[in-house]
Parts: sequence; C-alpha cells; structure tokens
Amino acid sequence: MNMTLKRLLGAGVIMAVILGGLIPECGAANPLHKIGRGLKNIVIAPVEIPVGIVNWSKDRNPFVGLVIGPVAGAVNCVTRATAGVVEVITFPLPPYNQPLYERELGETIWE
Repeated sequence: MNMTLKRLLGAGVIMAVILGGLIPECGAANPLHKIGRGLKNIVIAPVEIPVGIVNWSKDRNPFVGLVIGPVAGAVNCVTRATAGVVEVITFPLPPYNQPLYERELGETIWE
C-alpha cells in the first residue's frame, strides 16, 4: 500500500469513529452507529491490556496484577477486537441497536 492510501484509510477510520461517537444513544439505530461502535471497539481494544494490569493490581496486589492482569486484559482485548470486526463487517445488516460487546473498559467476567 502506498502512503496516500494508508492516510486515506486512516482518515476514514478516524471519521467513522468520530461520527459513531457523535450519534446520540437515544433511538439512533442505524448502520452508521453500528460501524462507529465496531471501529471504536477495534481502536480501544489494545488499551484493555494495561487497564487489566492496573485493575488487578489495584484490587488485589501488584504481583497478581502483573501476572493475571495481562492475561485478563488480553482476553478482553481479543474479545473486544473480534466483536468490533464483526460489527464492521456486518454494519449494513440489522439489528443496529444490539452491541456484541457491552462491557466497560477493563471489566472482566472474573471479578
């Protein structure tokens, strides 16, 4: 890929995330909302790993945070990124108001 195409693709992703975040939650169920939600999940997925470390360190102790935190964060990262990719691929198809991944950043099923 040449540099111009990469910049154009990056700008498109950023615009979709911004537009997806600007759509109000009250009754805005449309394909743009779904693709924005999916792109947002893809972009913030890597942040799950350090957040997992911090949360586990804060809740238990630093050693547990350094051992279990990256594992929990990686599981959340893969789950959030996968849900984002599926929502981006299926954005033209309904339902638009049912997110595949509804957890807050750093929230795990183990806590």
